[in-house]
Amino acid sequence: MEPLDPGREVQSIQIEIVEQLAGFVKASPCSSLPVYRSIVDEIYLLDGSSLAYRAFFALPQEMQTASGQMTNAVFGFTSMLLNLLKERHPAGAVVAFDRPEPTFRDRILADYKAGRPKTPDPLIAQMELIKEIVAALGVER
Repeated sequence: MEPLDPGREVQSIQIEIVEQLAGFVKASPCSSLPVYRSIVDEIYLLDGSSLAYRAFFALPQEMQTASGQMTNAVFGFTSMLLNLLKERHPAGAVVAFDRPEPTFRDRILADYKAGRPKTPDPLIAQMELIKEIVAALGVER
């Protein structure tokens, strides 16, 4: 068996993803938002898990519904996404979220996410709401 070349495999996967996104976004712009074209169309690929994590720790955990559901990550994520779309007017946007199961990165990079703390349960509880907002805004994921 040929030794694994992580750099070549990752680059190949990155090229494939970019090619797929280019075709996908041309066919599916953010349909529920006004689209303003610039001389150079921009397509955004957002790390939804990272943005949600940042929002969770940036805002007070006291932000919650009357029933006690925490909403700090939902509010922060939504604010960041809406501001980006409003200010930059991209031709398209895609939000990607971490998968719960191991991926190709785990196979080629033994230390991938090594030492990273477990995602807090209150943040996990907000992720479905965040994904629903992404879908409601017409942003693909």
